[in-house]
Amino acid sequence: MNIYRDLSILDWSSKYCSQARFIFKMNGLVFLNPFLLLKFINENPNDRFNLEFKDSIHIADSCAHTDARLPLLFGFIHLNEDVLRHKLSTNQQSGNCLVNKAEYPCDTYPNYLNDNAYLISNDARNLILCTFYRQSKILFPISNIYITGILPEYLHIERYSLINYKINFDSEISCEEFFIETNPLQAFACVINIDLSKNIFEYYSIYWQSIINSQIENNEK
Repeated sequence: MNIYRDLSILDWSSKYCSQARFIFKMNGLVFLNPFLLLKFINENPNDRFNLEFKDSIHIADSCAHTDARLPLLFGFIHLNEDVLRHKLSTNQQSGNCLVNKAEYPCDTYPNYLNDNAYLISNDARNLILCTFYRQSKILFPISNIYITGILPEYLHIERYSLINYKINFDSEISCEEFFIETNPLQAFACVINIDLSKNIFEYYSIYWQSIINSQIENNEK
């Protein structure tokens, strides 16, 4: 299950990158503009967001939040999404998204983040992992909804949009076009639509050059 894969990544980061303020989770077919990610992190989200940490944390004392920073998640938010119980059509590729009542009884999900890319603070990671460790097993099948929606809702961890940033999910628009035509202060990431006749590193080289050119043009303005 992808849930165990993604939680193992968070677990690894807690052991070997414990001092990192944030962990950025990204799918393998996403090309990222690292300049915008660093810009966002360096602006210090905890100072930028006027937030109060809620006291009602539903976990054991050994998992309690002790850092002065707030546990936060940032990404591209899905709001009030209905739980999919049945395929809407025979052609719909939704088998992996079907959830039955035993797995999740509610009709709508808590707000959660898109699986392609999200940023998690080390405090949020630690709380999520600590809560997961106390479960005997996971019955829920969809990783990003569980890790960025269900557990954070239970723990009162806020989820926020990557404000003013854009990610391209449209397979009809190439990542090269996206990074060239989108404002360089907004073109955050692009999901790669692979042509198997090309080496993926050829794509990376093209996209990287597009980002660099956009950065140069923006700096010259």
